[in-house]
This record gives sequence, structure tokens and C-alpha cells, in this order.
Amino acid sequence: MKPRSIAFFACLTAAFLTSCTSRPATSIHVDGAYEAYVPANAVFLAGADIAKIRDTQVFQRVVGATAGNELEKFTAETGIDPRKDLSSFVSWSDGDKTVTLARGKFNEAELSGKLNEHGLKHTSYKGASLYEDGTNSVVFLEPSMAAAGRSQAIHSMLDSFEPARRLPLALADRLKMVPANSEVWAVFTGNFRKLRGPASGNLANFMQALDGITGGSLGLDVSDGLDLSARMTCQTNDDARRVHDTARGLIGLGRLSTPDNQPDLLKVFDAIQVNQDQSNVDITARLSQNLADKFLDVWLKRRG
Repeated sequence: MKPRSIAFFACLTAAFLTSCTSRPATSIHVDGAYEAYVPANAVFLAGADIAKIRDTQVFQRVVGATAGNELEKFTAETGIDPRKDLSSFVSWSDGDKTVTLARGKFNEAELSGKLNEHGLKHTSYKGASLYEDGTNSVVFLEPSMAAAGRSQAIHSMLDSFEPARRLPLALADRLKMVPANSEVWAVFTGNFRKLRGPASGNLANFMQALDGITGGSLGLDVSDGLDLSARMTCQTNDDARRVHDTARGLIGLGRLSTPDNQPDLLKVFDAIQVNQDQSNVDITARLSQNLADKFLDVWLKRRG
């Protein structure tokens, strides 16, 4: 099984997080069974309530655009169809290792054949049923919960498992900033100083602005259009000003590059609001279903 297939569903949902907004600080709920498998040194956490968004127009459009290529490959290689078999997922990273945990309909007896076909042999580790090929692993943790990732990451996760463990405090605090009705969300703590950008140009300026960010939260509600939220916390007020100005600049560039025959895209850029509150930067937007559909049509066509 290829690494991109194991991580595909997480990447698919993470694609929703390419835009962001902000709302009053509320808290979303993370399944306690997931929390127990998130290590104390995790710096990034993302998740999605697939059961809630499965019937939304946004999910149907995005998944429909991938059907026939990566999605079909993922289903063929794993025997799992995210469109009907998954109910939720959570991905964590400690900056080095990444694991995706998922709840859904997992029949190990049926899936084992598919996994064996793709070189993952059955074994056990710490009492868990594990399938691995020396590089990648899939582990069945409960009848309705499984996890996938690099073998090293899966072994490390099982080694550090604590049934009563809760999320790292820094990530838990960030989650309090995510709106309770966010079906797709992500939080992180730490900065971007390890990222390497180009030496010059607009992207270099963008990377330099990101360098001052020390944490953030993002939330997305797709129940009726697109309602996105983000708060970025920076080291200093000056860092926040750079992030604020960079975000405004990118929105301006987006408006200038919008073709004359796509006026609705201008409404998308106009809907994005960027505000600085001392060392925090909030970006807010709300797209109606009609405008969200038009935006997705353009975005998916450009990705195709």
C-alpha cells in the first residue's frame, strides 16, 4: 500500500481548510477514544465529522471531483469507501510522525484480504491487531476504530497509549477557539520556523510572515454554504501586523487576478474579513450556498 493511499482521506478533508474565518470562542467535542491515542508531544490535530457532512453539497462536490481517481484507488486498495464507511476521523502529528485515526464500519475479516493483497502482513503489537509491510501500518483498535500511518508512528502511538489520557493542554486550549458547529477543524501549536521558503518574491514574504505564528485554530461549517473560521496567534504585535498585512495582500492579489468572466469570485474575496487584535489575527468569511457552489466549481476545475 502506498503512503499516499493511507493518508489520502485525511488529505481530502484537509483540502477544506484552505480558507478560514473566526467566530466567538466555543468548544467542539473530540471523542475520548481518540484522545487516548494522541501523544503528549503532539503539535497538530485535525478532524472531521463525516457523518454530519456526508450529505452536504460541499462534501458531495469535493468527493465527486475525486471519484474515479484517488478515491477509487483508495477504496480498491483498502476496501474502505470513505463516502459510506467512515463516520469521523482525527489526525495528529508531533512534527515528525503522523497518524490518522478513524471511526466507521470496519470488518477486519473482510479487510484483511485487501491488506494482504497489498503486502501488509498480519501481526500483533501491544495486543492490537496490526497489518504492516515494514513501512506502513494499519491497526484495528476497536470494532469501529482503526488507525493508519508509518509503522514507526503506529508503534510509538501504541507504546504511549494511556486509556485515561486527554489531549495535550496547548492543543486543548486551541480547541476552545473552534466553533462548536465546525464539522471540519484543525488546531496547532508551535511556529513555522522550520519551513524553508524561496529567497525572494511574494511567497518569500508570505513565509516570513508565517514565521511569527506560534499557534492557531481553524473551523469550517459546511451545513449551509461555507462558514470558515481561523485565529492565528503570533509572538508579538508586530508579527501579527505582518500576518494581517500579508493576508490582506493575498486577498488583494486574488481580486486583481480574477478573470472578468468570473465576477462571483470577487464576492468571495469581498466576504473575507481580516482583523488584528494585538498579537492575534482573525480571518472571517461567510459564503451562501449559491456562492459556495460557484467558488467550488472554479476551485475544483483549477485542481483538475
